[in-house]
Amino acid sequence: MTDDQSTIQRVTVLNGHTSPETAYVVDDYPYGRRLRCKIRYWIETGEKGSAKGKQRFVSQTTNPKVPGEVWNKPKASTYALMAVMYLDHNDHVQWWGVGLDLSPVADARARLMGIYDQLTEVDRRRYDYLLKVSQKYTTPWHEWEECIHAMTLHMHETGEDPDVSNGVWEFGGRQYYVGKDPAVYVATARQRLQQS
Repeated sequence: MTDDQSTIQRVTVLNGHTSPETAYVVDDYPYGRRLRCKIRYWIETGEKGSAKGKQRFVSQTTNPKVPGEVWNKPKASTYALMAVMYLDHNDHVQWWGVGLDLSPVADARARLMGIYDQLTEVDRRRYDYLLKVSQKYTTPWHEWEECIHAMTLHMHETGEDPDVSNGVWEFGGRQYYVGKDPAVYVATARQRLQQS
């Protein structure tokens, strides 16, 4: 695995964008092949019915085909129990949704990306609650810890990253399934090794 494949890019969380009025605005955005427009993004929190308290990512563009600043109909994602909006390493707006099925890999990725560190106090409490509930199903969390421990030990002994092939890593006569996210496993093991 090359450094590029095992590096998780840090991001910038965009807090406080909760309505069209407080949205994060990009002034120069492509509209079709030739036109440019504005686009705004925000995290909407449901206020009634089954969506109450849930969050979703919303985007809305202006229509450059008509005079003035006319906003098109907003486009919204499905609701999640928690949604976080951020700028990726290319300064593009992205979002991440969290539910009660938060996996160890998703949690580790959020921490490696710097999302967790940048949450507001309220959002961090919400995230911690969802994490605690997700950890009640202990099997994936135990398997994650066993794999990270083994990878950290391998790195300590060899000075090299684990060689993951087709989502599987073998060490000490055992196979560890890391799926499509070997970079998260390797970066977490590197971090643990540095902290030890």
